[in-house]
Amino acid sequence: MPSHTHESLEIAQGLVRCPSVTPREGGALSYLQGLLEPAGFACHRLTFSAPGTPDVENLYAPAERVLTARHKTYQAYQRITLTSVPATKMTVYGDLLRAMLTDQLAFIAEPSHTRVITEDNGRESLRMSVRATQLASSSCA
Repeated sequence: MPSHTHESLEIAQGLVRCPSVTPREGGALSYLQGLLEPAGFACHRLTFSAPGTPDVENLYAPAERVLTARHKTYQAYQRITLTSVPATKMTVYGDLLRAMLTDQLAFIAEPSHTRVITEDNGRESLRMSVRATQLASSSCA
């Protein structure tokens, strides 16, 4: 496995471990800042506010970067914003479970119905959700 893939996986796992649900950053911004600053990014925390909603903190890392690709030079600016749906993981999992059961009931009622979710990918989804819950339960890296 290439090292950048391994590093990306480690970063994703580190983020999943953070109990970050908007508006709480849960350590995710600090985690990203800890990765970006040693790489030369000047990180800034920005708080966005709107009437009637909680403030949301964002991370802005505007380090100038020169990229070269296909013999062209580009200036790249980075901005990382953490957002989420206004639902808990359990709400999302519940919605997915209802969709799976609706699909399964359609198959039972009409065997020619092509199922969106098979037993195999249903089991794999469950395994992944259990693993995600385990990672989220551990402390933020």
